[in-house]
Amino acid sequence: MPDQDEQVTILSKKKKGKLLVCILISIIIILTGLVIYFAFIKDGNKGNSKEDNKSSEKKDNKVDNKDNDPNKDDNTKKDDNDKSSRNESEVISKIMKKIEKYYLLELTYGKTTNFTKDNITDIQLNNLETNMVAKYEDSWSDHFENEEEWSFSKSEADTFFKEVYGFVPTSYRDVICDNDGEALLIYKNNKFVWNDEHPGHGAYAVNYLDYSVLDVKEEGNTYTLDILFIYGNEEMGFYINKNEVSAEEAYDDDDYEAAQSRIYKNYFNKHKNEYKNDGYKFTFEKINGEYYLKSITL
Repeated sequence: MPDQDEQVTILSKKKKGKLLVCILISIIIILTGLVIYFAFIKDGNKGNSKEDNKSSEKKDNKVDNKDNDPNKDDNTKKDDNDKSSRNESEVISKIMKKIEKYYLLELTYGKTTNFTKDNITDIQLNNLETNMVAKYEDSWSDHFENEEEWSFSKSEADTFFKEVYGFVPTSYRDVICDNDGEALLIYKNNKFVWNDEHPGHGAYAVNYLDYSVLDVKEEGNTYTLDILFIYGNEEMGFYINKNEVSAEEAYDDDDYEAAQSRIYKNYFNKHKNEYKNDGYKFTFEKINGEYYLKSITL
């Protein structure tokens, strides 16, 4: 049996051995942990980082590509052009409705004119007569038989000029017939009275068959339309603006006037480019959404 000193030595060696084993086990655990960390966790984070970077790059590229899209400006221009075209079509539509409603193509029988309230023209007064006869056609026709006075008031004339030109004339005078130079309507006591002494001479209405707007120019609130139109009848002949034309086609006997209209409309559509330099300029001013005629250049 070992003595006491030997027992102490043996116990000391056993403790050292256990300590070394614990240290080795700890080192092994630490190394194993490091291997796992570097082999799996860190590489995985790198992979995720790369994916995140790629995703971020893709997003950035999408933004950059969108900003650098070569078609972007073209699309914007197309939208602007479409909007401009719609606005132009709206202007043309509203102005042509006014021209047709008030028979304003009739004004092209005059001269190049700036319309002002202090100097109304004979052609404006004749156009006033055309509009009032058309408005009160039945009573105008009847008055020849019943021998009653036919007239319309100054206030109605004021309203007409206000709607067409945007002003009320400073003064009025008789409406003179273009054919014989005699008074067609006599202005007295603040009304226009039909002159029943005026002889009938077979005057004919001008038939406006078709038109084409060649150009529209906008300057602020001012709009100028270049208009080409065809008008006429069998007695007076047919014209594209100031140029007399002839379709030289046979007419159907069954519906003579309808055939004439169809043939000359077709002629106009086929040949209007030949007369594109002969358009008449109608200048309107837009005020509070309404268009008022300011001048005609023939």
